[in-house]
Amino acid sequence: MYVANFGSDSVTVIQTPQEVDPAIAIEELITDIRTLDGVNFFVKLVLISQLRIALIFVSDSSAANDFISCGAMNAFISSVNAYEDRGRLTEAQADDLIQQAQAIREAIGCTFSTVQQTGAMDAASEAVEDLTTGSPNPNHSSHFIDGTNIPFAMSLPN
Repeated sequence: MYVANFGSDSVTVIQTPQEVDPAIAIEELITDIRTLDGVNFFVKLVLISQLRIALIFVSDSSAANDFISCGAMNAFISSVNAYEDRGRLTEAQADDLIQQAQAIREAIGCTFSTVQQTGAMDAASEAVEDLTTGSPNPNHSSHFIDGTNIPFAMSLPN
């Protein structure tokens, strides 16, 4: 928005806050992660997995599930910080990702009062972290007990 003062030579620019659609912002962040230069595929995979969890719950019809998205965004920010500490992300990459994630958290409504109301933010954040780090057995060097069987099914196209 631009506001002109016709009595002088000045123009005042006022930026009005825009509504951020969390689902669209998460999709844009996923796209940004996919295009990061010099970042390992598996780092991208972990970060995108955390964002997909946030996207699922922020896109459903129940606002009561938004706290799960907040937990996923918290796990995402923790992962970004950890990857920066380990040299897997540059400081500039990490700062950009965290800035976008914070804007998404605001758009979702992730606040301290949300944590108090749900009482489940820490549990949700830990559950998302467990889902995305592949650590069912963190005491084992490979994170999985030898012989771990993870069943899955795939349908083949007709």
